[in-house]
Amino acid sequence: MRGLSQSLDAEFARFGVGVKCIMPWFIDTPILAFSVPGTNTTFADAARASGVTIYPVEDSAQVIWNAVHSGTLEHIVGAKGTQLAWLARLVPGFIRRQAKGRNILGGRPTG
Repeated sequence: MRGLSQSLDAEFARFGVGVKCIMPWFIDTPILAFSVPGTNTTFADAARASGVTIYPVEDSAQVIWNAVHSGTLEHIVGAKGTQLAWLARLVPGFIRRQAKGRNILGGRPTG
């Protein structure tokens, strides 16, 4: 998404159209209320049980409002997302490898 946003921003700048890349962490939206397949546990409950921080939707709205009024392309929602972005820049590939081996929705880990 970052690369696509950068490309679109460059392409549409000549038309006066700006692009913003909003990168949310886990946001408390209705999709998290669905049950994990084969369980009575919601995605939100499974994520919280795995230690994932879920941010209120108002946090996303504030970041989007700030993004519209800023000159920067990328905007991260949530402190955990900001921390992960920093860590991903410091040690590329580490976060991806960790995420591949961790299944926050239960079941068998991958990798």
